[in-house]
Amino acid sequence: MTNQALNRVTLIGHLESDPLTIGKGLTHELIILTVVTQYSYYDHNGNHNIKHQRHKVVVKDYAAKEYIHMFLRKGDCVFIEGQLEYVRSLSGDNSNSITAEIVIMPSNGYLRRLGETAVTELIDEAVMEICCNDM
Repeated sequence: MTNQALNRVTLIGHLESDPLTIGKGLTHELIILTVVTQYSYYDHNGNHNIKHQRHKVVVKDYAAKEYIHMFLRKGDCVFIEGQLEYVRSLSGDNSNSITAEIVIMPSNGYLRRLGETAVTELIDEAVMEICCNDM
């Protein structure tokens, strides 16, 4: 039996706010995205409910950072594939907290804006291809 594993997360949702850049220079910066997803369901009384969830996405891929800087803004619908990571941190009251993050790195991530016209999507693909070839 081989030991195989898969750590992949796929999200389709809307950006809650404009991308947040941490650090200086494209090679040393991180971009933080907050993606909101929703699902609806009917409870046992037949009432329709909608639940929203917020997901923290950390972008470490240089080409994706270029794409984000050029094209993504608050409210955009995005398709994201990345890896799930847990980060442990110590808060001000000396208690540990664990946060789940979806991380996009060059080898395992994908990011695309959805819901645009075909022409805009073709432009996005061309820009993304240029950014990836510059590396």
